[in-house]
Amino acid sequence: MKNLTFPSLIFQGSVVAIATTVLTSTVVETAQGATVTYTLEGTVTSGPLLNQTYSGIFSFDDASLTGSGDEFLTVDTIFVNFNGSTFTKADATVPPEVSFFEGDFLGLSFSVSQDTPPLSFSFIPGFFDVTESFVSYEENTLAGDGNVIYSQISVPESSSILGLFGFGLYGLAVFFKQKSPAKISRSLKL
Repeated sequence: MKNLTFPSLIFQGSVVAIATTVLTSTVVETAQGATVTYTLEGTVTSGPLLNQTYSGIFSFDDASLTGSGDEFLTVDTIFVNFNGSTFTKADATVPPEVSFFEGDFLGLSFSVSQDTPPLSFSFIPGFFDVTESFVSYEENTLAGDGNVIYSQISVPESSSILGLFGFGLYGLAVFFKQKSPAKISRSLKL
């Protein structure tokens, strides 16, 4: 059994705290460029599909987003329910992407065209603002459009992770403060 003095326990605790802080900072730093997920929903406002609703979910990696000028990021996964069918990235006529201007999300660019039944539709991003985005479609040579509402699915913030880490350190501090060095050694079985 190794005897540890109170100062050596404090030193070990400091080393653990510093190492954990460095590792947590590294994890938080890599989390900055993370997968971002949005849901979409809307209603057809004109044409033969008037008042039909559509919905979907898509995600993309924002690691390359600079927040400057016009930017377009490739969509990694997408599922859209439109006119009773589900469409994915494999159904797209061109690779789907999301648009940003000066770091602000403008919407989704996603187009599908099928022969049976004859239907094509496109999600079109806004030019200056996400509220300008819309859906345009054509069914059996009749056209229409609809609105789109996007909602980002929230994920835990890095500050939440740091907060939990802080609570853990606080718990350790209380644990060590309440016990004498001899009791700590017995508790740790050193």
